Amino acid sequence: MLQMAAELQVLNDNIAAIFNREMGRPQNGLTDTTTAYEANDGVGYGELRSYTAEDEMYIHLVTNIKHHQTLIECLNQLETVMSHSTLILLSSNMVCICLHIFVTAVLLQEEIQFDKTFKMMCAFAIYTYQTGLFCLIGQTIIDQSEQLVNSAFSCGWPDADARFKRSLSVLMLRAARLLDIRVGKMYALSRETFLQILNGSYKLFNLLYQTD
Repeated sequence: MLQMAAELQVLNDNIAAIFNREMGRPQNGLTDTTTAYEANDGVGYGELRSYTAEDEMYIHLVTNIKHHQTLIECLNQLETVMSHSTLILLSSNMVCICLHIFVTAVLLQEEIQFDKTFKMMCAFAIYTYQTGLFCLIGQTIIDQSEQLVNSAFSCGWPDADARFKRSLSVLMLRAARLLDIRVGKMYALSRETFLQILNGSYKLFNLLYQTD
């Protein structure tokens, strides 16, 4: 999940820098084109072809689009691997958080036992941290995915050619569908899910406390 968030950050930076990178490339003060050697049918012979700055922008855009598609495939595989196991983990953590709050409340009502109370509070913090870690990293993936549209819009597309604009519109259309990791095909790992887990633990605690 951390690798996915980092790759999305790299993709954002690369897309936003397409125009500045290509327009700012030194051209020896002669022309706005670069020359490349292109093989012809794989036979050893080739031809010289001039690439304009617009061509370079388009090539980098296509590279970034392929990068985006690769991230989508990796995210789908990651979701398949961790969906059910993470759902079980978060559900059990919700119950454990509830039980530790309940036990801590009972211990505080009786004669203070510092060692047991401290252990309960430490365990509560560990379960909360583990749950929050999954949800907050998932939220980072959502935030970086949401930023893709803004990065694409700020890449200097008004000065690009028609093919660049068409490809960019396709990228922005797909990027509008935010990437997230769903557990059990029901809940996305996000801040809202973390708050729902804490809220569920509190409801269970109230139920146990009123039943006691």
